[in-house]
Amino acid sequence: MERHATSAVYPSIAALQFPEEYAFLVLTTRMEFELKKIILNGLHKQGKPERLFGRVLLNFATKISIAYGCGFITEQMHRAIELVRQIRNLYAHSEDPHDIRSTTKYANFRKQLINLDRNTTNLGAQKLHDLHSQSNSTDILSVDQFELIGILVTICDKLRLAEFYSQKAPSKPQNTVIPAFYSMSDAPEMVTVDGRSGFFPKTDNTI
Repeated sequence: MERHATSAVYPSIAALQFPEEYAFLVLTTRMEFELKKIILNGLHKQGKPERLFGRVLLNFATKISIAYGCGFITEQMHRAIELVRQIRNLYAHSEDPHDIRSTTKYANFRKQLINLDRNTTNLGAQKLHDLHSQSNSTDILSVDQFELIGILVTICDKLRLAEFYSQKAPSKPQNTVIPAFYSMSDAPEMVTVDGRSGFFPKTDNTI
């Protein structure tokens, strides 16, 4: 518990210390780690999980798809992480981040991400703004930067929480992973099917 409480502040620290392009690279790496742990915990019942699933978890896109397909992240969280991945890829394959920020692709991905859920965007931006004020940093971040990077921190926080709860899954007789959700509008619900209870995304078509 203490380890998780400590690790919760890492994304926020990274977001405050790096320019936007580096924040994307650092925080998406964090997202990949959390997604991998959620998947391994959620699917693991016997044997060594790394040996069983390690080879199929090759890249970020694969981890996102498997986590969504298994119900470990909600539809809205899936959309948010996909948009983050697209922006990360733009930065990762360019020598000049300023050139990227002037492209139509960047503008479109960024707009979709910020408008995915305005309440979540505003809460993330306010949290990052408060931490920035307390850090005595001399850097001046724009409102847009607080909005965008605040979303990254929010996603990291919610994936970390989901990963923490998923640690009990390997010892349970059925999948008990609580899906990581992006906003309250797609928060998972406890549902009972044929006498067995579990958490399901609200958009799950099987319900």
